[in-house]
Amino acid sequence: MSAAAWTAKITAAWQSTQSTTTIEGYFETGRLLMAAKRELPHGEFLKMIKNDLPFDQRYAQLLMSVAGHPRLTDAKCISHLPPHIGALYELSRLDGKSFDK
Repeated sequence: MSAAAWTAKITAAWQSTQSTTTIEGYFETGRLLMAAKRELPHGEFLKMIKNDLPFDQRYAQLLMSVAGHPRLTDAKCISHLPPHIGALYELSRLDGKSFDK
């Protein structure tokens, strides 16, 4: 898939978070970013973020970190999570015991 195609998919997922602030939208945006990073040639991923996406590299890293976290993406936990990317990121940094509390 081309960078332009990835941009369209990522932007659509991101726009869903802006209208409803859904956790699932954050996860989907992060998963798409991770897939684009794996697939695009070296250098194209950062170029795409810088030039074509509605957020910066740091925010993209937050989204990927949250979307790649197994405890946060566990279906049993989603309904208990706060709908804020910063809070989700901080939760992703907790060890298992602290997270369970």
